[in-house]
Parts: sequence; C-alpha cells; structure tokens
Amino acid sequence: MELYAGCRSKKELKKVDELLSGLHIEFVTKPISQQALELMKEFRSSHGVEINDMLIAATSLDLKAKMISKNQKHYKFLPDIELLEFPFSGV
Repeated sequence: MELYAGCRSKKELKKVDELLSGLHIEFVTKPISQQALELMKEFRSSHGVEINDMLIAATSLDLKAKMISKNQKHYKFLPDIELLEFPFSGV
C-alpha cells in the first residue's frame, strides 16, 4: 500500500499495478501487527519510526525475507533485518 500512497496520478497508479502484477502480495496478520507494535515501542523515541515502516519491517522479519528500500535509514538500525543495499546491484 505504501507504493500506492506515493502515487500522484492514474499513470503512476498503473505503473505500480504493472510492477506488482507478477509478485505475491503478503497481507498483514495479527502476529505481524504485534511485532510492528513492539518495534514501534522500542524505536519510536530513538529513531522516529513510523507505523508503515514498522509494518513493512515486521512483515520481512515474520517471513524471514530479505528486503530492499530506497529509505535505508528507516530500517538499517533494526536487529535481524536483512536489508539489501539500494540501488540493488546483484541477483
């Protein structure tokens, strides 16, 4: 949803649809929400984290999946997160 939130036109919405069309979308579950809440409690005052970023991070942690973000500073301090460098240069 964060990708859609950044769209400013129907053309950009269509580009996001195209980008996501071949990907599996994982929805937030109760355990993911709970983990995001714990991350918020731990890092809100020290790093100014926001809800959407902690939901993304908690999803990555729950799935044990690597993640990539243009906003590296939003995630690099999180323990156990497998954050790939942006821009991504390897496969």
